[in-house]
Amino acid sequence: MCIRDRVSGAPMLFVDNTTISSMDTRLHFRMNTPVKGPRVIVPDKPWESWAVFAYNHVLQVAQGEHRMYYDCIEGTGVPPGVDALSHRRICLATSADGLTWTKPALGIFSRNGSTANNILLEDSGVSVFEDLNPEATQDQKWKMVCSTAVYASPDGLHWTKLPFASLAEDDTKPTGYWDPAIQKYVISVRRDVSGSRTIGRCETSNFSDWEEESRGGCPVVFGVDAVDPPGVDVYTNAWTPYPSIADVAVHLYFPSMYRHFGSEPFGFGNDGLLDIRIVTSRDGGRTRNLTYPPCANGRSPFVTLGVNRCSAGSPTAAKGWCSPTSGAEAKTSFDTSAMYMASGWLPSSDGQSVYLYSSGQPFTHGGDSANQTWKTNSGIRVLTLRRDGFVSIDAPYHFYAALDQYPTLQTAEMIVPALTCPSNQSV
Repeated sequence: MCIRDRVSGAPMLFVDNTTISSMDTRLHFRMNTPVKGPRVIVPDKPWESWAVFAYNHVLQVAQGEHRMYYDCIEGTGVPPGVDALSHRRICLATSADGLTWTKPALGIFSRNGSTANNILLEDSGVSVFEDLNPEATQDQKWKMVCSTAVYASPDGLHWTKLPFASLAEDDTKPTGYWDPAIQKYVISVRRDVSGSRTIGRCETSNFSDWEEESRGGCPVVFGVDAVDPPGVDVYTNAWTPYPSIADVAVHLYFPSMYRHFGSEPFGFGNDGLLDIRIVTSRDGGRTRNLTYPPCANGRSPFVTLGVNRCSAGSPTAAKGWCSPTSGAEAKTSFDTSAMYMASGWLPSSDGQSVYLYSSGQPFTHGGDSANQTWKTNSGIRVLTLRRDGFVSIDAPYHFYAALDQYPTLQTAEMIVPALTCPSNQSV
C-alpha cells in the first residue's frame, strides 16, 4: 500500500502498530525481503587480498553521486595494530547509479610508496555522515565513526583523526549521526552485557566522548529475548535513519544475528554463523527499545545466508558448516557462512527501489584467518527492495465485489481500503 500523511506527504511505513488504530482481521503484516543481486564490490586489488569484508557504509552525496566506504583487508584480517601483517583499511568506491562501482585512484594513502589506490586510512568499522550540527566548522563538516576512533573531514575524502575516549566493548561497527531532533550526536554501538552482545545507544554533545552522558555504558536498546533460541546474540547494528536523519519516518536497524555453534568443530573458538534481520524504532530507541516487525515472519532473516555448495563430505551446520581446510570455501556461495549489512541506503535511478548492500563471507566467524583458503570469494552485493516496502499490510486472496466490503484499516483519521494505489498517487 502507498499511504502517505495528508499533511507532510511522508510515507507511513507499516513497520509497527503505532500508526494504526484499527485493522480488519483479514489483513496481516508481512516483512518483505529484498532481492539478492550480484556482488558489486569484489576483492580485485592487492590491498584487498585477504577479503572485502564486513563493516561498510553507503550514502548519496548528490543526485547521481554515491559513495561506499568499505572494509578492505590484506594480511590476516585481525584489527589494525594487532600484528605487523594485518592491514585493515577503509577504502572508497563511487557510483552514479548504485549498481556499477569504481575504485578511484585517490592519491591520498601511501601503500608501499604509492598513492595510486582507493584507500582513505587504516582503521575499520566505518560509518560516515555529513554533520548537520550548526556549530560544525567547514573543515569538519564530514564525520567518520570507527570501532576505536573518530575522524573529521571537509570533503569526506581527506580525514583528520580526532581525540577519542574509547569504548572497550565495541570492536565491530558503531554507526553515528548528528540528530537534529535532539541536537546531539547519537552513536549506535555494540555492548556486551552478561556475556551477550547487544545494541547500545549513546547520546552526546561531544563527538569525541560517546559515553559523556552515560558513564556506566550506553543504554541497551536491543538484545535477544526469551523467544530467541539458546546460543544467539546480536553482532552489528547497521543503523539507517529512513529516509534520512533530517526527515525520519522510521529508524531501521539491520543487525547480524550470531548463532554460536557451541562447540569447536575445527578447533576455533567463538565460531558460528551470522545472517541479517530487521528491527525498527520510531525514535531510534530514545524512549522505547527496538522491535521486530509485527509479522508472522518478523523474526525471520531479512537476508538469508547463501546456498551452501560445500561438498557432500563437508560437516553439517552443527559440526562446523564448511571446512576451512578443504578448499570448499573458495567454491561455495560467497555469503555461505556470514553476512553484515552496510549502514545507509541508496535510491534507484528511477526512484522506485531502495538499494541496500550486504557483505558476505564463506568462512564462519571463528574460521582460520591466517589460512586464507577462500581466495577472492568475498565481497559486497546489492539488494533491491520496493521503495518504502520493508513491511506491507496484505489483503486476502478472495475479495468481495463491493468497495465498501473490502478489508479496511484505520490510520489517523482515514479509513483506507486494502487496495493497491495507482501509480504516483497516494491515499
